[in-house]
Amino acid sequence: MKLSYWKRYDRVYKNFSAKKIYNKILDFAKKLGKPFEKKSNRGRNFSIEPEEYVAYSVFKISSGDHLRDMELDTESFFKKHLDHSTFGKNLKKIPCEYLRKLLQLTGKYLEKLLGHTKVHIPDSTKLSADRYKEIIYRGEPRLVKETFKLHTLVQRHPKKKMTIIMDGLSSDAHISDAEGAVRMSHVLQEGDILPADRGYDYEKVYEACAEKKVITNIKKQDRQDGKGFRYRKKAKFRTQSYKKQRGVVETRFGTIENAGLTLTHYRNEDTRFKYGLILLMKQNIDNLLRLEVEKLIILVNCSTNSSSPQGLKIITNKTKITTTIPIQIKYFPLILFL
Repeated sequence: MKLSYWKRYDRVYKNFSAKKIYNKILDFAKKLGKPFEKKSNRGRNFSIEPEEYVAYSVFKISSGDHLRDMELDTESFFKKHLDHSTFGKNLKKIPCEYLRKLLQLTGKYLEKLLGHTKVHIPDSTKLSADRYKEIIYRGEPRLVKETFKLHTLVQRHPKKKMTIIMDGLSSDAHISDAEGAVRMSHVLQEGDILPADRGYDYEKVYEACAEKKVITNIKKQDRQDGKGFRYRKKAKFRTQSYKKQRGVVETRFGTIENAGLTLTHYRNEDTRFKYGLILLMKQNIDNLLRLEVEKLIILVNCSTNSSSPQGLKIITNKTKITTTIPIQIKYFPLILFL
């Protein structure tokens, strides 16, 4: 039985709880290792393990909760009350690179489940804070919102109607889209296809793709090729395949916007960058939950169609021969362990 996107989305809430989703993130964090350690034997021990800080912060922040909201549920998760300041202090200790590796780990795990596809789409969006800064515009002072950029490299799976994020990074406005794509190009493999908009029409992107033997399909800017544009001159743009390959990427940032997560209240720039990576991780975790719901439904259908507890009947249409295949279903694995 093939389920639509919204039916899978609904089944996730019916078959999973907050604690189960938290445990899933915790499995990834434990596989990656501790994000930070105690500096010395002096002082108090951690209230919970560093991996638990990561998993709880990722789950609650991606749900739109603030630090004070995180304090309310600590007794149900850890069987003891933890102050919200504990999460704020330990969030600062978690390196941005650790969260990025955690994002890559979830992306690789999804790729193993779904298989590798060739189309990889780079894209970026702007997230804003609820704070303003002063700038000089045309000789006059002006207040503008503080913003930062979120770069992603998305792998497209049209058969499953899913997009998984293979890599991502947060940066200020000084890191261009092209530079972000170059930094994430280590994910690409030989023979992959990179459809991108005009923001990626730069020589360093073509050069990075040429080293990996990746096929580019980048929309051209209205400018001529100079002497230094060796790889850009050879590149071709295919309009029809570009629209088909790239159109799905905007749904990723649309999901964040619909959830009301594009605005952050964090003051520190480093914490804002971590916030952006956590939002990207939410996409991969949601996809993993939908896949497990599909697997659960298949197991349930197998058990209901079986003629006996020991076997499953399969009837062929042409010969009308009934065969019984022995199966053993002791439980339904809601959680896939690494």
